[in-house]
Amino acid sequence: MTYRTIVAGTDGSETAGLAVDQAIDLAAAGDARLVIVTAFRQEHDRDANDRVPEDVRWMLTDRNAAEAHARRGREKATEIGVRDVVVQALEGDAAEMLIETADDFNADLIVV
Repeated sequence: MTYRTIVAGTDGSETAGLAVDQAIDLAAAGDARLVIVTAFRQEHDRDANDRVPEDVRWMLTDRNAAEAHARRGREKATEIGVRDVVVQALEGDAAEMLIETADDFNADLIVV
């Protein structure tokens, strides 16, 4: 079966990395779009944020870590030859964001 759109979820763990690798292989073999999604929950620590210069506070967020996980997946996919890669870091529950992304992109396959 050929897939048009494959969604893979990652949280930076070793098992998630294996899932992303599998999704990359499937996307490369079938010239499919690959959507790599990661979810985060924003935690606010006002005391810590007050001690950090405002122009670099974004680096302390969970969003930054989530985006880094997704970017690593995109880099791997691009190296292997996947031409259509989308990455998303979404705030919310991981399972809900994965399902929502699959719906938004009309995914044929979700790899977790």
